[in-house]
Amino acid sequence: MKINNWFFSYEDKKGIECSVPCSLYSIMLDNNLMEDPFYGMNEWKANPMSERDCQFYTTLSITKDILNKENIILRFNGLDTLCDIYIGDRRIAKTDNMHRRYEFDIKPYLIEGDNTICVYIRSPSKYIAEMQHKHHLWNPSESMSGTSHIRKASYMFGWDWGPMLPDMGIWKDVEFLAFDGAILENALILQSHDEGRVTLDIKLELKGSDKDAVCKVSVDGQTVETKYNECKIVIDNPKLWWPNGLGEQNLYDVKFELYIKGEKVDEMTKTIGLRTLTISQDADKWGNEFCFKVNGEKVFSMGADYIPQDNILSRVTPELTEKRILDCVKANYNSIRVWGGGYYPEDEFFDLCDKYGLIVWQDFMFACVCIRMRDDFEATVKEEAIYNVKRIRHHASLGLLCGNNEMEEGVKNWDNMGESDLVRDDYIRLYENLLADISAKYAPQTFYWPSSPSSGGGFVNPNDDNRGDVHYWTVWHGNAPFEEYRNHFFRFCSEFGFESFPNIKTINSFCPDDQKNIFSKIMENHQKCRSGNGKILTYCAANYLYIKGFEDLVYASQLLQADAMKYAIEHFRRFRGRCMGGIYWQFNDCWPVASWASVDWYGRWKALHYSARRFFAPVLMSIHEEGKDVSVNISNETLTPKSGKVTVEVKDIYFNVYYTNTTQFSIKKMASKDIVMEELEEYLGGFEEDRYVVATYYDENDNEVSKQTLLFTKPKSFGFHKPDIKVTAKNKGNEVIFSITSDTYAKGVEIDFNETDLIFSDNYFDIASKEPIIIRAETDKSADELIEEITIKSVYNLR
Repeated sequence: MKINNWFFSYEDKKGIECSVPCSLYSIMLDNNLMEDPFYGMNEWKANPMSERDCQFYTTLSITKDILNKENIILRFNGLDTLCDIYIGDRRIAKTDNMHRRYEFDIKPYLIEGDNTICVYIRSPSKYIAEMQHKHHLWNPSESMSGTSHIRKASYMFGWDWGPMLPDMGIWKDVEFLAFDGAILENALILQSHDEGRVTLDIKLELKGSDKDAVCKVSVDGQTVETKYNECKIVIDNPKLWWPNGLGEQNLYDVKFELYIKGEKVDEMTKTIGLRTLTISQDADKWGNEFCFKVNGEKVFSMGADYIPQDNILSRVTPELTEKRILDCVKANYNSIRVWGGGYYPEDEFFDLCDKYGLIVWQDFMFACVCIRMRDDFEATVKEEAIYNVKRIRHHASLGLLCGNNEMEEGVKNWDNMGESDLVRDDYIRLYENLLADISAKYAPQTFYWPSSPSSGGGFVNPNDDNRGDVHYWTVWHGNAPFEEYRNHFFRFCSEFGFESFPNIKTINSFCPDDQKNIFSKIMENHQKCRSGNGKILTYCAANYLYIKGFEDLVYASQLLQADAMKYAIEHFRRFRGRCMGGIYWQFNDCWPVASWASVDWYGRWKALHYSARRFFAPVLMSIHEEGKDVSVNISNETLTPKSGKVTVEVKDIYFNVYYTNTTQFSIKKMASKDIVMEELEEYLGGFEEDRYVVATYYDENDNEVSKQTLLFTKPKSFGFHKPDIKVTAKNKGNEVIFSITSDTYAKGVEIDFNETDLIFSDNYFDIASKEPIIIRAETDKSADELIEEITIKSVYNLR
């Protein structure tokens, strides 16, 4: 039974009705007792609220029949964070970890009739300040000081993309369990793959005990009965689970039914996918590869880093999570990395990754913090790790468990953290011993990696280009040009990124018109990366003419972000085999902000996400300039060979053609190769400001698959003419189809609307011929309505 209905008290606000999951901020917002913390400077009105305690309470009516049950358990699936729990006037427990489930035997504390349960939550802000005063532990300067001392989602205390809003509350369901004998708790399902069959080795875990318990296990039309909580089931002709783009996401339900003395007392279902999934680190001429290997195939990982979807967790619903996962799938992701500064995602997140085919890199919840291995800290982290590993281990999508984010690199190379023997010893004890052992014991078929980045542990060159995974920030934090990506051949790049401002409609949601200057108080408060806005201007100056308008600057920042990630990913995919992963920072936001995200807090796609749909295409054509020569590369991330042709043209702004050449190609499955090198000095020399290259990829049936253009000078130096861009639209079913033309070459064309939000089949595209560009979007609005509010930009606007 779930205990959903509670009352909440905070200072003089008494007895407010609430429904779990909920929190201090969510309740105060729902009852109009605080302003929106995401608007303007309201973050700093909300932040001090967490310096005071609060409490939740409810009443349980207990009958004599319930009291006579052998087992009575109160289960908290998520408490945030420092809680004292009372039944009546008796304290039954204390909690100190947001990331774990707590269960308490409450039978000794109950009486027949009404029982009051109270959860008294102490201020996390006061606690970390007190602990930091006692023993200083390093944490990022963008966060509140002392966050290392508490097992609470680090991002809530601030990050270089998130606000300082350390909420508190009951953030997951509360359950009341009363039973005799035993109930089902969990199951370990191991897979053994042979030709044409998969054997499931199943070990069942019960809560309570009963020597008469019998379990029936059913899967794929078979049912096995066991008295010993262990069994094997063979599935012939299995339908395998594949990541997005490589095949179907076939899933099997494994159903468990528990019987005691012939009566069914409990049931549970685990949904699994039949697959092998690990990390390959085979040695090669460059060092050691690092790549996911699925069903024997080495996969190039394409995706981004995932952070919590909101600072107020009760607003994160399964429906919202599915929208975000579908955003990933629509952009051709096959992977997603859950970053270690948030929280372990809900069950629905993993269900959706199973369903849609995203390989999950799952960090344990440690990021950029210096830990201290006290006995009580170790004990709660152990329970946290065991609980979450057991909770998620059966998922087809789970590809890797990682000890932490950037801690090995931090201890080794960051001067502000300190490389003392104690810091190093505590690091080894937690990440290379405790978490590694727990992963091996409870999820023996899931690969464990000690840190990200890492070359394998032991503080041996943790950001090594030739082994393991890399975080690369010389572009952006180091102000290097985009071309710098091409000087590196990482084995797997799991963090790299570039910031941009969100859509102007998103900015309107938190910023009044008189503050629309990127150095205004409100705009700077919604830019948590120190010097971030200055960096955007620096890169703008390197690429574009002086930008006069605020909205044009927002647009330019998104073009820069998209171009930066395109440079990186196309280079990585060109050298597939040596590099086997490009996971950019970051996919999403937790509030409306200038950040590295490709999808903002409202779900609006930035230019980067449309670009990701193109550069993560299963079959990618990309152009790479070398002086005045051009190489065209095809990267085939599918399980079938491909063939087709590529046409390379040199054009001027009015689409006149000065050179054309068509090359036929064929390429093996899961491969990358340069198919043509064009020497274009004769056609480009002296004309870099007037001419550009167009490459068009056609499949074996002569259908156009993709098109790219390439400048041989920065956009600010190219002789763009003002384009006359015309858009027509028509309704067809549940879609509107747009036809876009231009009388001259137009780059980075953005289609948007004053009020309406749509996700297009393409956006931020180039127009390089008189032929119309056709894009689609699902909507219930009429084409005429949309044309009335349409807005159009191109690079020509940036002046």
